[in-house]
Amino acid sequence: MYYSGLLPKFKVNRPLLKEEKENHLPTEKPLNIEPTSALSVTRVNSTYLEVTDKFYPWKGFAASLSLTIFSMMVIGGGAFFYTAFIDKWERTLADGAEAFFALTVIYICIFSGIGIAIWFSRLDCFRYTHYPIRLNRKNRKVYVFRQDGTVLETPWDALFITIEPAAPGRTFVDGWDLRAHVMAGDGETVLETFAFGYISDPDNLRHYFEYLRLYMDEGPQAIAEHTPYCLNIVDKKENPVFGFKRLLVDFSYTFFMILMFFPVVFIAIGRAFAMATCKIPRWPIEVEAACPIEKGDPWVRDASTHPAK
Repeated sequence: MYYSGLLPKFKVNRPLLKEEKENHLPTEKPLNIEPTSALSVTRVNSTYLEVTDKFYPWKGFAASLSLTIFSMMVIGGGAFFYTAFIDKWERTLADGAEAFFALTVIYICIFSGIGIAIWFSRLDCFRYTHYPIRLNRKNRKVYVFRQDGTVLETPWDALFITIEPAAPGRTFVDGWDLRAHVMAGDGETVLETFAFGYISDPDNLRHYFEYLRLYMDEGPQAIAEHTPYCLNIVDKKENPVFGFKRLLVDFSYTFFMILMFFPVVFIAIGRAFAMATCKIPRWPIEVEAACPIEKGDPWVRDASTHPAK
């Protein structure tokens, strides 16, 4: 699905593209449109807003496809083994070198398929459950939990934020993401890139950008009424039932259509497997020290308060 940034990696040490400049959203420029949290918020307070990355909403697609390929290869390999070496062993011997050559080719294909399935599963599995992004409005810094577990610290006001296609290739673009570039001193060279946790069309992404900008410029009170939900994934793994519900948000099917064709159920199995194999991201001590929450902060929001119990 939308794995650009994982496969392939975001391109860095390069000049900005014309399209990136055309879709640029300056952090100092209000859009004056209705903001939306886009179901990406994990917690918010007077010090910082924390949101998910672009890969979290769609986690499970690669894992479900990999599990399917792996299962087919294992079942097929077992069936060929039973037929050639148990049920039809005498015939296999009679066919001699020709039969063993054919079996060798078949098993090379089977083991290659298993290898591809394991490699592709790494897009979802044995990584982190998500990669949180923390926007600290007091020190005007953004902290990004990288895929390798390290943390990027960069000034919010220096980010070059733009809207770009969310999937590799641009021939059939059906989803876009809100992407942030860390720029070199020349203002033209991209040093590092990350994407916020919402895949949609460009118009909706502008509403999401306005949500982030409002928090950084005006504080938690400005986004309070636009934050109906906080994801319950801080320092814990999501519940598989919640994972299924999260996937439903990104599908236009009715519930009965889903029961009939079960695409989301299938992907939810892959998502649950992926989450079970992943580590929980935890901010290093220095990041937590830079983001203290004031005692008695009236704007603390998390999954315990949103949605209202």
